[in-house]
Amino acid sequence: ELGEGWTKAYESTLGEASILILLTDQMPKAQRDVAVAAAAGWGGDRFVAFRRLGGIKLTYRFDWKALGREQRADARKQALTTLHKRFEEAGFDIRPDVNIKGEVNVEVPPADVAELAEIKTLVTSHGTLGFRIAVEREDPAHAHYWEWLRARLQAHGPTDGPVTVPAAARRPEDNKQKRFRYGLRWHRMSDKALHKRLASLESDGWILCALDGEDLGGADLEGLNVQRDLLGNGWVVTFEVRKLAQRSMRRLTSRTGSHMAIIADGRVDCAPVLNSALDTNGQISGNYTEAEARALAAVIKSGDLAEAPAFIEQEQIAAPGARPVLAWLTEWDSVADAEEFELAYTQAAGERNRKREWPAAAILRAGTRVAVVEGADQAVGAQLLRVMLPAR
Repeated sequence: ELGEGWTKAYESTLGEASILILLTDQMPKAQRDVAVAAAAGWGGDRFVAFRRLGGIKLTYRFDWKALGREQRADARKQALTTLHKRFEEAGFDIRPDVNIKGEVNVEVPPADVAELAEIKTLVTSHGTLGFRIAVEREDPAHAHYWEWLRARLQAHGPTDGPVTVPAAARRPEDNKQKRFRYGLRWHRMSDKALHKRLASLESDGWILCALDGEDLGGADLEGLNVQRDLLGNGWVVTFEVRKLAQRSMRRLTSRTGSHMAIIADGRVDCAPVLNSALDTNGQISGNYTEAEARALAAVIKSGDLAEAPAFIEQEQIAAPGARPVLAWLTEWDSVADAEEFELAYTQAAGERNRKREWPAAAILRAGTRVAVVEGADQAVGAQLLRVMLPAR
C-alpha cells in the first residue's frame, strides 16, 4: 500500500534501448561510451507512474448561445457572484470559474459522498423558492384538472418542470373565483416520502397549486438556520419573514385548514396545513438530510440563477503542487553492471538537475537490482520501493 491518495497512472516495461536513450540524451558527448556501457547487461525491468489525487473537478455549462457578448458578460458576472456566495454560505472554500462561453469549472478538495452531493446541489440549483396554496384532490369540482394533466403527459411525455394550466383549460366557474383568478399550476413532488403524508393532494407525484397575487420568494426571507426537525423527520430550514413581506405572507396564509406548498426549484418540498396565519417566521421541512438542508439554506440566501448549468463531466485531479512519481526497477546480469548503471544514472541526473529538467531521484541498489524513484520525497520513495522490490 502506498498510502492514502496515491493511485497508479501507468505501468509498462523499459528495455535496454530505452535506457540507453534515457542516459545518452543527458550526458556530454565525450561520455556517451559511459552511457553505452551502463545500458549493457540489462536483465529485465518495469516502471510504474503514480500520482497523488487531490480531489475532483466538476464541469458544467450554461446555455448562453442566444445571448450577445454584453449579455454573456453580465450573465457570467451574476453566475460567478451567486456561486461564490453559495459556497461561502455553505462553508466550502471553493472558487468556481465561469468563462465567457458559459463553461463552469469547480475544483473540489477531497470530500465524502454527502459533501460532494451538497456541492453539486449548490451548482445546479436555480435557487427559486415559492409559496402556493395547494388544491385538494378530493374536491370533485377539481377532478377535471387531474384528467387534463394525465392527458397532457400522455400526449407530450413526462416532464420535470412545472406545468401551467392554460386559461382555455380552466373551468369558467373557477375563473370567477378570487383564488383562481391568477391561474393554476402543477408541480412535481421532490420526495416520494411525501406521497403518503400528502395523499389528499397528490396525483401520481404531482400537486396542483393556485397562483395568486402574493408572489413571495426567497428574497423575502432572512435569518435562515438549519436544525433537526422536532418531530424526528430529518432536518429543517427555519426562516424569518422580512418586514416588508409580512403583510403578503399573512394574506397568503390566512386560508386556515388549507395546505401551503413550499416550492424549491419548481418542486414541492413540503405542504404543511395552515392552522393559523403566518407573518413573522416559519420552517421548510422535506425530510432533508443535514447536507441537503444546509445546501437549501445556502441557495436561498445567495439568490437564484437565471438558469441552472448542465452537468458535463466529473474527473479526478492531482493534488495542488503534487508532481507525478515515476518508480522503476532494473535488474542486471552482475553486480558490476548494476554499479556501472547506478553511477551513470547519477551522472545523467546531475546534468538534468542543473537544467532543472529532472526531478530529484532516490536510488536503492540491492545486489544486481537497482530501484529508482523520481519526483518523490524520501518517505514516499521508501514506500514505493517497499512495494516494488519484493515483487522481483
